[in-house]
Amino acid sequence: MFVGSFHLCLMTFYSKICGFSLILLGTISFIVGLITYKQLSQQQKFSREKSLTQQLFNFYDSDSDGYIDIETFRDLIIGTGVMVNDIDNEFYLIDLDNDGLINFPDVKVWFDSLHSNSPLHIDSIWLY
Repeated sequence: MFVGSFHLCLMTFYSKICGFSLILLGTISFIVGLITYKQLSQQQKFSREKSLTQQLFNFYDSDSDGYIDIETFRDLIIGTGVMVNDIDNEFYLIDLDNDGLINFPDVKVWFDSLHSNSPLHIDSIWLY
C-alpha cells in the first residue's frame, strides 16, 4: 500500500494503474492476514485446551490403559479442584456402560460441560 501511494504521486497513466493495483493488493493481503490470524488463534486456543484435558487424563491414568476407575476419578476431582456435590454420582453419570471404568472421550465431554462458561486455567490445577 505504501509503495502504491508513491506510484500515485508520479501522476502518469501507468504509475496510477500500478499505484492503484499495489494499494488494492496490499489491502487484500492485510484483510487475508487478519482472517488467517483470527483462525490460527482459535485453533491454538482449542489445541491448548485439548492438550490440557488430555494431559490431566494421562496423569491420572497411571497404567496407561485408557481408562480410570472410581478411585482415580476421585483423585482427579480433588486434584483439579472441580466442585461437584457427589463425586461417586458424577462417576456413574459418566460411566454409561456401568463397567466401573471411564475413558478419555467420556471425561472430556463431562469436563467440557463443566467448564463451558469458565475455561480451565493451568494455575488452578494441583497435580500430586
